[in-house]
Amino acid sequence: MNMDGLYLSTNNGNSWMRHSDHGVEEVTSFTTHGTFIFAASSNTVVSRSSDSGNSWFMIDSGLTLNPFGLRTTSVSANSDFVFCSNDAGQIYRSTNGDRWSLIYQDPSYDHIYTVFANDTIIFAQFPDSMMRSLDNGDHWEVIKRGSFGANIFLANNNIVLAAGYFGIIYSLNNGDTWNSASDGLPDSVVIDALIIKDGYLYAGAYETLSFSPGGLWRRPLSDFTNDVKKSKQLNQSFTLFPNPASTQALLNFTLAKSGNVTIGIYDLLGRRMKQISLGEISVGEHSETLDLHGLADGTYLCKMITGGDVSSAMFTVVK
Repeated sequence: MNMDGLYLSTNNGNSWMRHSDHGVEEVTSFTTHGTFIFAASSNTVVSRSSDSGNSWFMIDSGLTLNPFGLRTTSVSANSDFVFCSNDAGQIYRSTNGDRWSLIYQDPSYDHIYTVFANDTIIFAQFPDSMMRSLDNGDHWEVIKRGSFGANIFLANNNIVLAAGYFGIIYSLNNGDTWNSASDGLPDSVVIDALIIKDGYLYAGAYETLSFSPGGLWRRPLSDFTNDVKKSKQLNQSFTLFPNPASTQALLNFTLAKSGNVTIGIYDLLGRRMKQISLGEISVGEHSETLDLHGLADGTYLCKMITGGDVSSAMFTVVK
C-alpha cells in the first residue's frame, strides 16, 4: 500500500513490484473477504482482486458520489459483509462488492476517518465522535465523544485498539469504555500503523510538524492481556429474563466489588430511554425487577454501570 498505488511482493517482502496497469492510486486501506482482496482508493472508490492482487477491477455499483468527487477513506470486512466509508459522511455495506447499500449517512460530517469490522460489531470514527453498531451496521450509537481522530483499528481476542492523531487507546468491552495505551509515545507523533507480532504490539508513526518518519515503538501484549484477566475478575455480569420481555424484566446480576449501580436502557439510535439508580450494592448475587412500561416494541441495549465497570446486553420488548 502506498500513496503512489499498489505494490506486490511474491517473496515475503524481499522485493516489491508496482502494478502499472491497475488504475488504483493513493490506497487508504486493504481488507480480505473470502477469496477477494479489497482496496479503498481515492481515485477508484473501491477496487477488488480475485487473483491475489495481480489484476484489479473497480466496484462502485450503489455508491453515491458527492458533487466534488468521492474519496473512499477505508474498507473493512467480517465473515458476512464488506464495509466502506467515505468523506461524505457515508458508510456502505456489501456481501461481496458487486452491489453496495447505504447503511449510515450523516450530512453534517464531511469525513469519516475509518470503519472497522470486528465480528458483527462495527466501529466508525467521525471527526468528533466514535460510533458503534452491534448488528452489522443496521443500527448505530455514539460510544465516545471528542476529536480522538482514530484512523486505525485493530482487534486481538478480547482487546480492541484504536490509534490516530492522539495516540493509542484500547477497550476490553467492545467499546463501552476506553483506556490510554500511549505511555512512552511522544506527543508529537501520529500513529499510522499497528500490528501484533510475537507477543508485542508495534506502532509506526510520523512527526506531526515535519511529516517526517517518527519511528517505531513496541509494547508487550501482556500489558493488555493482564488487564483483560483483571477485568474478568472485577467486572460485573448480568442477565435479563424473559427476553423478549413485555412490561417488566428480571435483572439478575453479580458484583465482584461493591459500588453504586446504575442501569441505562438505550434504543438503537443511542438515545437513553430509561435510567434507574439502584444505589450502593454489595458484593454478591442480586435481582431487581425493571419496569419496561413506556418502551415501544423493539430492540434495546441495557447497560449496567458500577464505578468504572460497564456491562451491556441486548434485549427485545414485545407487547
